[in-house]
Amino acid sequence: MPKVAQRKGAALVIDAGQGLAFPACDLAIAEGIQTAKELGVCFVGVKNSHHAGVIVDHLRAASAAGLVGLGFANSPSAMPAAGGKHAIFGTNPIAAIFPRRNADPLMIDLSLSEVARGKVMVAAKEGKAIPLGWALDKEGNPTTDAKAALEGSMLAVGNTTSTKGAMLALIIELLVTAVIGAHFGFEASSFFVDEGNQPKIGQAFC
Repeated sequence: MPKVAQRKGAALVIDAGQGLAFPACDLAIAEGIQTAKELGVCFVGVKNSHHAGVIVDHLRAASAAGLVGLGFANSPSAMPAAGGKHAIFGTNPIAAIFPRRNADPLMIDLSLSEVARGKVMVAAKEGKAIPLGWALDKEGNPTTDAKAALEGSMLAVGNTTSTKGAMLALIIELLVTAVIGAHFGFEASSFFVDEGNQPKIGQAFC
């Protein structure tokens, strides 16, 4: 069961206990709403966690309470740093929700890879090529071979011509690791293997 591991002022850490991310994120949002209503703002992190699904969905309760919400998560390494050959960052999604009067909230959710890894997995299964700029092979070379891409790494938004996507991924990586104590992406086990599947990644909400 998730629990509040640390609390100081408007900052909290939830320990997911290497269990499912969803109840841990639910606890984080509930605590975050209460603290933000008392103090005006709250930053709450979740450590020892797992795949949290669509990050913006966790923020719906914040919007219903009349609050703006931001969400961040890291994931097992899948992207290299700009110019790199080996994956060190996850695809590290970022999300935001803004309540609106007499309308559904404005919701934004995106990962920082050029394209979702699932699209590469589908292409590999169907034996189809992928566009250049989506991924690198295991030697760090651009590839259109989906199977080679799955053995290599995804490219960040902006692909090889820009450091922007990789640096955004680094910001999120540090928010949920150095700040709250979750595993770095390169320390986390893969979501796609059963054996030893304890990624201990993190989520953070503001």
